[in-house]
Amino acid sequence: PGVVSEGACLLLAEDNLVNQDVMSRQIDKLGYTLEIASDGEIALEMFKKRDYAALITDCHMPNLDGYGLARCVREIESGGARRIPIIAVTANALSSEEEHCLAAGMDDYLTKPLLLSDLERVLSKWAPQATALPLSTVESLKTKNGLGSSPRQESVLRSLDEMGFGEMRSNFAPVDLDELALILGNDDPNYFSEILEVFLDTMAETPDDIARLVEAEDGAGLRDAAHAAKGAAAFAAA
Repeated sequence: PGVVSEGACLLLAEDNLVNQDVMSRQIDKLGYTLEIASDGEIALEMFKKRDYAALITDCHMPNLDGYGLARCVREIESGGARRIPIIAVTANALSSEEEHCLAAGMDDYLTKPLLLSDLERVLSKWAPQATALPLSTVESLKTKNGLGSSPRQESVLRSLDEMGFGEMRSNFAPVDLDELALILGNDDPNYFSEILEVFLDTMAETPDDIARLVEAEDGAGLRDAAHAAKGAAAFAAA
């Protein structure tokens, strides 16, 4: 609420709606202010107009990917601009990915699914001045204390079934509720249902799209569609 001072806001470059929704909830929970760009080109223009505390970017986006975005930002900064921390978010956990990110000028990287505790750790390192909450007040997210225990798990499952997600759990990709609780820092069924609704709505056409791409032998399109689905599923713990 109110006017956010220069340098107190984070910039997220992310094209997937599921990832945007989950990360905006995570960042809000940690006490940060966030602005979102739906691709690298938009993020670059936003960066030129405002000082941000840090840039969080997906590596694979249309128009300008995260690597290209990082290189463009570093080129602008070579003229004497303040150096902004750049944090990559990637579905690729290979060691070569870290090298690729660092070579592009990024400072750190996180892999999907992105747990809230991992995001807290990286942001407290690179943008501690931007959070509105002292870290001591942030909920304990380092372990599964109290999350995913059998009685609680069964209660959550019953609540989700009552909300109409029983068919999804039976006929679609199963959701790891323990992991989703760690991603969100919250194991409230209503909170889960909001994320899962976004996930299902966003991915509803994906199976048909992939089938068409296979039939058309469109390898590049298939790769992009599969990558987007993999990333969205990771954020939904599906």
